[in-house]
Amino acid sequence: MRDCLAPADVSLGRVLGVRVLRGLAVPVRGRDGSVAAAVNVSMSSGRHSRETVVERFVPSMMREAAAMQADLRLL
Repeated sequence: MRDCLAPADVSLGRVLGVRVLRGLAVPVRGRDGSVAAAVNVSMSSGRHSRETVVERFVPSMMREAAAMQADLRLL
């Protein structure tokens, strides 16, 4: 996971009362291996630590991405 936050995102977060957002995405690849879609989630960083996000969300997101990839191979 990499940390990334654009200045405009920080400003919007302050206006909305959110200090920092945390986001995570897993690619869904098509038949040819190119990225066809993504499974993603975003949340307030105060809710879960970075480590908890990785441990709790990545495995299920990867399972869902794999299931979608299997469906795409059937098309």
